[in-house]
Amino acid sequence: MERYFLDTNILMYAAGKDSLYKVPCSEILRKTDDLSSIYFINTETIQEILYRYTFLNLRDFACTFALDVINLFENILLIDVEDVSLSVSLLKKYNFLMSRDALIAANMINNNIRNIISADKVFGMIEEVRKIDPLE
Repeated sequence: MERYFLDTNILMYAAGKDSLYKVPCSEILRKTDDLSSIYFINTETIQEILYRYTFLNLRDFACTFALDVINLFENILLIDVEDVSLSVSLLKKYNFLMSRDALIAANMINNNIRNIISADKVFGMIEEVRKIDPLE
């Protein structure tokens, strides 16, 4: 059974204003009940939602959206010390990688998830994961 990690941008595009990615990302979220695939997020996903929208002074939306996401997903992975340790290795290996993306990739690898659905091109440059663009 295929396992997919959904990057935070999938959730944000689906909840956001009209854009090239809004409809495809919304369709992906509707498919999270598909029995042929298992979709995952992690605690960093929730943290990114809270950070981004409180930074934009949208605290009420941040809290509501974060709770909605928590209720939408059964598969929310925890970040642990092994993930942080592997993220350091990934940061050393890939000079272009930022810390949050390294942590997400490390968490995926440590949980045996190789597929990430993301609009972020950086995941396509990490050999340990397979990036799928929501427009595909």
